[in-house]
Amino acid sequence: DLRARFRTGRLEHSLVTGLSLTRETNIRESRTVAGAPTTTLFSPDPNQPFTGTITLTPNTGDVTGNSQAGYLFDTVKLSRKWEASGGLRFERFAVDGVSTTLLPVKRTDTMNSLRGALIYKPSQSGSLYVSYGTSLNPSLEGLNYQPANTSIEPEKTYTVEAGSKWEVAQARLLLAGAVFRIDKQNA
Repeated sequence: DLRARFRTGRLEHSLVTGLSLTRETNIRESRTVAGAPTTTLFSPDPNQPFTGTITLTPNTGDVTGNSQAGYLFDTVKLSRKWEASGGLRFERFAVDGVSTTLLPVKRTDTMNSLRGALIYKPSQSGSLYVSYGTSLNPSLEGLNYQPANTSIEPEKTYTVEAGSKWEVAQARLLLAGAVFRIDKQNA
């Protein structure tokens, strides 16, 4: 993260920008179990011996996910009582590999998301705010091994929120409340 505080005329800025690079790998072996004893959930026998056999399948799933993201967020003090906050994030998430059935698992998603808020501070101990934000979650985010998931578009989330926060009892108690709406597409 890179943080900066500066002024543009009468406006005070608090800027945060950064870059995130991530690499995840997941190697998975499948097993089959034959002759496993059965027990009941409500009365399990902890002394029951396992007499089954576990066999590893010869196929190994191997999936790698790489993500790159860049972001920029700024909080601007408009006046003594008003602040605005906003930001953008661009992300690329690419998965490549094979499933435990040796089928290809490959998908690349590029995503933009944004956040924005307007904050009113009628006193030093309280604030009122409204905000809007978007986000995306790729279908292979958890390095899922199902090749069918490669055709699923990312889940998109849209959030609108309004709320208030107040410090009371000499700042020993924080009261907060909010109403919000979350819309998900492709969930």
